[in-house]
Amino acid sequence: MKLLKRGLFLVALFVVQPAFSAEQRSKLFAVEASGGYYKVPGELFDVSGSIVRHPPGLYGYAKTAHLDFFLFEHWLVGVNAFDFVANGDGEWRRNDTDAVLVANKLVGIITGKTDWRLQGGAVEAEYRFFNGPVKPYFRAGIGYGKLKVKFKGRFQGHETFSGLNFLVSEPAEDEVSRSIPVVAAEAGLRFEIWKHSYFFMGAAWNTGMIYQAGAGLGF
Repeated sequence: MKLLKRGLFLVALFVVQPAFSAEQRSKLFAVEASGGYYKVPGELFDVSGSIVRHPPGLYGYAKTAHLDFFLFEHWLVGVNAFDFVANGDGEWRRNDTDAVLVANKLVGIITGKTDWRLQGGAVEAEYRFFNGPVKPYFRAGIGYGKLKVKFKGRFQGHETFSGLNFLVSEPAEDEVSRSIPVVAAEAGLRFEIWKHSYFFMGAAWNTGMIYQAGAGLGF
């Protein structure tokens, strides 16, 4: 009886394993698109080392596309492209602003709207923890991005050269552009809809916090 049970177990093992492997091999790659909420903390905002006053935070949206290839049962590697946009209102001041104002005999503050846009791409690796309809996942990547920050507002203050302190209000604009390395990490859940389609939601970090949802296809 023991030999019979052992034989049945081995037969079941060899029957199930090839079927499982064939299912894994049936998917070679996955394409995904996602979007969501994007927040840039004020601590990250000094993109050039020269901005000393800025909005406490910038808020907007994130868009990301992924192309990943299945390596093993749970592992994927691939590339992504991203486009993050955020903005906020507040003060704007460089580390030489005070010197410029003094040279022009002006006293005041500069306030307005700051627009932030980060576009780029990265290579990434992903691990999917289970094979069921609900799959927790984690992925991380490194890449490169082009960051553009534009400020548009007004200077409000007064002059000091006449001794009468006449009010001064003038438009003010500034721009910072820089290429930066990016390090990204993301965790969330995938929900299988059909054999080749799923949707997912999760939280990520990529030069700011991202809370997103998206959909994907596996081929």
